[in-house]
Amino acid sequence: AGAFSTALSYYGKAPNDGGPPHTCGSKYVIFITDGQPTQGMNNGYVYPPLGSASAQMFGVTSITASTWSSTNNKAVVETIQEIQALAQNKIKTYVIGVGSAVNPNVQGASPADKVEAQQGQAVLTAMAQAGGTTNFYAATSASDVQSAMNSIIANILGKSVSASYGAPPSATVGSLEFLLKNVNPITGQGDLYAYMLQGNGTPSASASWDANTYMNTGNRTSVLYTTTPGGTNGAGTESSLTSVATNTPGAFGTLPTNLTASTIAAYTINPSASGGAYLGGRQSGWYMGLPTSTPPQVLTAPNNGQLLGAGGTANSYLTFADNHVNRQNAVLFSDNDGFLYAMGYNNTGSPTLLWGWMPQGLLPQLQNYNTFWQGTNMQGGFHTTDATNGANPAQWHTYVAGSASNGSILYDLQLTGTTAPNLQNTVWEDDLGGNYSQPQPSNPVFYQFQAPGSTNFG
Repeated sequence: AGAFSTALSYYGKAPNDGGPPHTCGSKYVIFITDGQPTQGMNNGYVYPPLGSASAQMFGVTSITASTWSSTNNKAVVETIQEIQALAQNKIKTYVIGVGSAVNPNVQGASPADKVEAQQGQAVLTAMAQAGGTTNFYAATSASDVQSAMNSIIANILGKSVSASYGAPPSATVGSLEFLLKNVNPITGQGDLYAYMLQGNGTPSASASWDANTYMNTGNRTSVLYTTTPGGTNGAGTESSLTSVATNTPGAFGTLPTNLTASTIAAYTINPSASGGAYLGGRQSGWYMGLPTSTPPQVLTAPNNGQLLGAGGTANSYLTFADNHVNRQNAVLFSDNDGFLYAMGYNNTGSPTLLWGWMPQGLLPQLQNYNTFWQGTNMQGGFHTTDATNGANPAQWHTYVAGSASNGSILYDLQLTGTTAPNLQNTVWEDDLGGNYSQPQPSNPVFYQFQAPGSTNFG
């Protein structure tokens, strides 16, 4: 509490008394903590963290974010009151919670740790709400702290909260050019636009269609997937978000008492679900989040000239290509709402949302609806290739390999279908977390080979 009192005192001083310069505009406080406030302002009394064994022993009462004033923990109450005093003087407070003391989903946390961390979340949420910033930012790594700081500074400056790039990324094929755009980064609106190329090779001034227009609650419910939990190395068949929420709710992490896995799936599919209660600052009635910096990629029917002689007679790539010659084109793009999307299209007519896929590793983060959309959840490169699998006899498929979460999640998806490149299963997903140095979020590089006398090529 004393830190916020000191901040208010500083901002209230004239420049010649040690206060901020006259040129200082709007004022803010950014507070980074690895736990709950524990020392009161009066007499310096120390209080145990809410939810801890010590708190239970001494009868210190727990709270929710909206009932913070009811606790007998004066350190918590006085801290939030001081933040309210800052807000009354038009000084916003941003809160970043670091480490396991405020994150019940940290690997290895005991049940007691989780109870204390959930109370920590309630305290930090109440602090952020008192400071006029709605919710706190959770961070369990240095990159998380940097991402939170980037988002906070972006919000203060009124600029983009997603990864920036010098020029909008685009990909051109046939008579359409595709462009990812930040429609409104402040309200979390992104989109993919398709422009018809004119005779001189330049795109038309107006888009032929955009992806968000062709998304709705119905088709997103049907084709937004994640990998069925429990598979070896993250592998498995694809399941809809609603199915995983119903059958494996634990995949969404340890949840606060007022939030269920089914509710999370509902507002991930439709951000405006429940009357917009979980928008967290996003635009009502809008589905797509902010794009990553990875350019969209066009996936055509199999036509890799370097593979024409691959596979021999028993496993011919030519046969695979011939069987898929009428496969619909698709444009793939990653979005920081947590999905890799595939839109099927023709050069004329309306597109179709074929599928969207979210890594399992992102599911526990979806409960942070106020901040999740501001992160770099799918930031990382991806690429498509045709290769054989490990079956006997080997079979050709199209694969999408890539990374997410700034390179800390790696994945390999297998596609299927002769009429459209549908999502079949996850071959592999590796959630590196904090156990490894973080890879660069760049496109994967494929090395394809065929051993002499072998019919496998991959």
